Amino acid sequence: MRGRFRWTPVKLGGVVEQGHARPARNHKRSTTDVDILIRSQTVFDSLGSVEGFEVIEGRLSYREVIVDLLTTIDDRFTYNQVDGYARHVEGVRMLRFDFALAVKIRCSYLRSDDSNGLEKQQTDLLDVVFLAKATRKAGQTILDSCAALFQVGCYHAVLVRLQLRFNDFKVLADVGFGRLVIPWANH
Repeated sequence: MRGRFRWTPVKLGGVVEQGHARPARNHKRSTTDVDILIRSQTVFDSLGSVEGFEVIEGRLSYREVIVDLLTTIDDRFTYNQVDGYARHVEGVRMLRFDFALAVKIRCSYLRSDDSNGLEKQQTDLLDVVFLAKATRKAGQTILDSCAALFQVGCYHAVLVRLQLRFNDFKVLADVGFGRLVIPWANH
């Protein structure tokens, strides 16, 4: 069962994916799940018995909110490998804006073509816009070190562009989306 998420810090020893940490930063968009990067699968196995948590159809939930516990981000980065790309906000370890933005961009075009994948793609794109605006507001851009990890082909860059409103894409471009794009001659 999915529901609106009210921010309740639960210390799991994980990294909260930036998009779902909005309520902790006083942003007003609701979410139906929370992504948390954990050190190992044993956290998932033991949380099913903690008050407030339950496993429904193989997915962990906390008070009716789905909690996706991830052992990797983008199937490449483990908990320890994101150390240089995480920061602490109000005692919660969260991904830096540029890293979370790059992950969400990549997720948006790698989703499956079924109805669930297309729905998740739309929420990924909402997160992309939110993170691009937050990155700009913080006076930051996508760093070259982050861009090197999340290269985007020209075709995928066009897909992202076509799915965003012009003003939203302009914000994304202003914070360095072009750094992610592999030059056409190299792709």
